[in-house]
Amino acid sequence: MVAQVQLVASIGAAASVLNLGVSAGRFAMVLLSLKRMESKIEDISTELQVLAMHHDASFLGRCSHALRRADEAFSLVAPAERRRYWQEADKDLGLLIEEGLQIIEGQGLPLEGPSSTAMTGESRLRTLSVPAVVETLRWLATFSTARAEVLLCLGHARLAGQVSARLADWLAPLPRSAKELAMAQLAGRTLAPSQVQSVTRLAKATSSLVADGHQVAAARAALCHDLETAGVDTTEHMLRLRDDPNAQVLAWTAHR
Repeated sequence: MVAQVQLVASIGAAASVLNLGVSAGRFAMVLLSLKRMESKIEDISTELQVLAMHHDASFLGRCSHALRRADEAFSLVAPAERRRYWQEADKDLGLLIEEGLQIIEGQGLPLEGPSSTAMTGESRLRTLSVPAVVETLRWLATFSTARAEVLLCLGHARLAGQVSARLADWLAPLPRSAKELAMAQLAGRTLAPSQVQSVTRLAKATSSLVADGHQVAAARAALCHDLETAGVDTTEHMLRLRDDPNAQVLAWTAHR
């Protein structure tokens, strides 16, 4: 069980994975997962053997390829070629999202459709206490976040908003009480103090992933709608963000 907990230890940074700098009335489209993709790819490669028990190697390989293509596009001079790279990344990420949905449904946590609607709160709580399920959910959130950023690079604010809204819908009904998640994983067992601490950390990380992820995804969806309505050139905005020499957070403020 400790090994399983360690498997998803990285979700302790769930807020940074999903954090897009959204605050009251402000939309900061942070390219952390794309701008620093070289290190992210290395992290994915390092985790590959550990994650193989839950995800096929080709699944993560295609994830690495899609994210790398999205990042490489920024170095291209020709707009048409840059757009082609982003379009390829968008297609790959879209397929990865659909495959991830199939995987997590097979793990017992359908996120869409009648099967999801029929789930009780207790069954969701019990399933989400399984580390492998949390890991798949984290990947789905990462894929969705990356795809929304790619769509903004392509100038498709409306579609980016739809992707974000879909993620928010997945997370909305999931349990987010760290105490209840920990109790569900313990299931009345008596464990060593170190194991209890690991379970508690996992529960807190899962709670953050669900609660913060939902809040950010919903805010991004709403603000993408504002970008679309205002006719903002999101491609130009994302390029400026990437080229900022001081790595400052640039933001577009929506005035309602």
